[in-house]
Amino acid sequence: FLTDPEDVEVTVTGSGTVSAASVADQCGSKARCIIPSGLTLRMDSSLNLVALIVRGRVEWTGATQNSEHQWLCAGYVAVEENGEFFLDVQSAAVAWIFIKDN
Repeated sequence: FLTDPEDVEVTVTGSGTVSAASVADQCGSKARCIIPSGLTLRMDSSLNLVALIVRGRVEWTGATQNSEHQWLCAGYVAVEENGEFFLDVQSAAVAWIFIKDN
């Protein structure tokens, strides 16, 4: 088990949208990842994190998903402070959310 992981607030230059790969690079495998207000995480690839805290927006749709099967894996996912988690995959694609024991 991880004890007292650090918090990493995701940043982006330019637009207010960040890719799943950029989030993975910024947060790594040992930090709680925070999507701040005003920022959108575009779920365009699978993502494995210690935890995800959404204060901005997660957008995961058939248009953002780049593979037939895509997943989000985290110890927990919390949406707080007017955050949004929008998941709408209605095509043949499959979206998985795994809660892991870390």
